[in-house]
Amino acid sequence: MMVPAERAARTRPRWDFPLRLGSFIITSLSLAFLAYVIFFSGDDGPDLPRSGGMRQEVTDGTLAYRLTGVRCGLSAAPGVPRERPENGQFCELTLEVRNPSDSTASWNAGLYAGNANYSVEWALGKSGGHALPDRVPAAEHYSGTLLFDISSSATPVQLEIGVDISGEGKARIDL
Repeated sequence: MMVPAERAARTRPRWDFPLRLGSFIITSLSLAFLAYVIFFSGDDGPDLPRSGGMRQEVTDGTLAYRLTGVRCGLSAAPGVPRERPENGQFCELTLEVRNPSDSTASWNAGLYAGNANYSVEWALGKSGGHALPDRVPAAEHYSGTLLFDISSSATPVQLEIGVDISGEGKARIDL
């Protein structure tokens, strides 16, 4: 008859528990750091205000804008001397548009002058009369001029610019 062999009691070394605890803590911290890097530290561009003044970069939440120059009282469109304003004067605004995101975005602009809001007549790029695009591809930067035809008695006060200038998706630049 066979006698069952007694199993030797398995004893764990004293350092086994602290080693497992340390491995768990290091793994947890590594996963937490990885989650932070993936979800919270992406380079979405600088945090910018939604409103500002001349030469200050503002955002509509998607694109970044900087107004660098304003010339009003023009009796003819720059570069097109035969084009006369219907409302009394042209205002030329020099603008930079930057897209820090990873997808294409569109924008629009409106100029408040007097008690009225005026739409863009022309948007010209700095490179010889080409249009300043209203769709900006990811990671692109454009600069050019916006031309507004406004009343001769109006003084421009504010440029509203952005993805949705009739809603929340806009930035404001005081002139």
